[in-house]
Amino acid sequence: MAQLVSDIYLLARAMAACARLHRRTGMYTQILASGDDAIGFLQGQLTQDLNDLSAEFSPLAAWCNPKGRVVAVLRLLALENGVGLILPDALAEPVITGLLRYRLRAQVELLPAGAQWRAYALSAGQDLAALESMGLLPEPAANASRRRAGITAVSLDTQRSVVELYADVAALDTARLKFAAPLSAGSWAAARIQAGITDIDDTTTEQYTPHMLNLDRLGAISFFKGCYPGQEIVARTEHLGSVKRSVARYRAHGTPVASGEPVQFAGVESGVVVASAGSWLLAMVPTELHDKTLSCAGQEITPPDQTSGRI
Repeated sequence: MAQLVSDIYLLARAMAACARLHRRTGMYTQILASGDDAIGFLQGQLTQDLNDLSAEFSPLAAWCNPKGRVVAVLRLLALENGVGLILPDALAEPVITGLLRYRLRAQVELLPAGAQWRAYALSAGQDLAALESMGLLPEPAANASRRRAGITAVSLDTQRSVVELYADVAALDTARLKFAAPLSAGSWAAARIQAGITDIDDTTTEQYTPHMLNLDRLGAISFFKGCYPGQEIVARTEHLGSVKRSVARYRAHGTPVASGEPVQFAGVESGVVVASAGSWLLAMVPTELHDKTLSCAGQEITPPDQTSGRI
């Protein structure tokens, strides 16, 4: 009974925090997983090996349902008081609620960031120079990171063309960090699409397997760790060596297209847009179409390098 009361209290606290979260705006939020069993709990839930997480490495991961469908794509951060799970705002509450169902007796607490938490994407030379002066500029490798004074900076790609930054306002103020030209929400979303990252939202959650989102190619899956929800399906897909459909990058030649728009090849509906920003988009299509010019919303969409949109 005491355990049940404790679970109800923690769930109510998490949901109340989520309600506070929705009163602010932003693309992403952070769920803080803390407690003595936080690492072990997440190790049994996510596709990533938590033993590899460090201040210098902030990998992607997925949380799947038992059928191997991705509920959310996450960025993992090693924090002094636990593990940060970065994800789109709209998924914070359902992910917390869903994870708490697996909590049982684990000593772990899951709470979303408060109103003072911030996320930025930086690419301007002077902004990256400011990070370097503080020892916060990560190595030029995807998922490489640096953490100093409560601030985490993560390289989005191998060129370090975009650095994502996560921190509380107090930490930024203490460090006197101010940015000249942080990326807009649209430019940040386009950069993530160019990096091949599919941001799962409330319209695409639980629709695709990790391999369909190319999470194996993005280093978001460990095939050498223990079980997690959906692990058998993920392992079987890896053993088979391929999937029939997966996301590929394309550019639209006309007006921006919206997520959910159907994609055609030779006049036949062949897929759907799963993420879009400006002229950039990710489409879920048969793998044999990754090097083809397709059409969407009355215009051509082409692989960015004219050979293949394969990630």
